[in-house]
Amino acid sequence: FIAQVLLGDDIHASGDVDGGRRAIEQSLAAARQSNANLLIADDSYMLADIAREQRQFVHAAQLLQEAEAYYIAQNLKVNLWDAWITEARLQTAQGKAAGTDAKVRQAIEGYQSVKDEARECGAYAVLMQSYLAQKKVNDASRAVTASRQSCAATHEYDSRMLYAIYSTRVKAALGDVAQAREELQATARELQTNGWGQLAREAQSGINRQPF
Repeated sequence: FIAQVLLGDDIHASGDVDGGRRAIEQSLAAARQSNANLLIADDSYMLADIAREQRQFVHAAQLLQEAEAYYIAQNLKVNLWDAWITEARLQTAQGKAAGTDAKVRQAIEGYQSVKDEARECGAYAVLMQSYLAQKKVNDASRAVTASRQSCAATHEYDSRMLYAIYSTRVKAALGDVAQAREELQATARELQTNGWGQLAREAQSGINRQPF
């Protein structure tokens, strides 16, 4: 089961969203047959994020609800915080960003309490995304200031690059549009070269986005 999940995650990260989804769906089906409840929750959480990318918002919400219910019942705090981050991204994608920063900030505090820098930095990226969607540029700027020193150098590549994407979008929102566009183009090229197609698309999507 675990090998199938990791394969699906790798395929998704490479940019093959459909292939990643199929692999994780196979893992979920096997987990349901075996009543492997933790794996069911984890697969559901991962599929929810893919459904968000594919704008299948109702399906994503259903998957997240199932995952979060299990994490709450089992007191799996880190897993729950991860789900909250995906929930915030889902609501933001639906144009319902208002208030999403609250759970993200709770998740950040949680990650700090267990000293999980990589997750903390990924969460800060989502916090910036939430603030920008709410047109709270000053709050987004403060989030960058609070996290820049640790997150710009975190060893987890995907967390560091997601952080770079959204901190650069904050720079654009603060008025430095030309420089931000150049940095996003460079980030997108690096990600594509290194096989991170999904994050490369996320960087690319910000290049022509109007600053908030």
